[in-house]
Amino acid sequence: MHNVDQLNIMLQQYGLGGTELGLDSIIAQVQSTLGSALVIFILWDYVAFYFFWHYKNWARKYILSIGVFYLIGCFFDFNFLQFF
Repeated sequence: MHNVDQLNIMLQQYGLGGTELGLDSIIAQVQSTLGSALVIFILWDYVAFYFFWHYKNWARKYILSIGVFYLIGCFFDFNFLQFF
């Protein structure tokens, strides 16, 4: 926790800290950006799957399944990515 407090102090020095835009809101912003990028990736992958080709790459299926769990976790306000 000491490091988090230090980081918050550093962010405040650059005008990013405080109650409105502290470390928590920056983390939330990064998570929402990653989440929306993941949604776009999954939607494009499903479009490509149905219209262009069939999956033969197991790694891609694994990434897709993580994305689906992440979306379910977003819906229920729970982060499934901690299991992967």
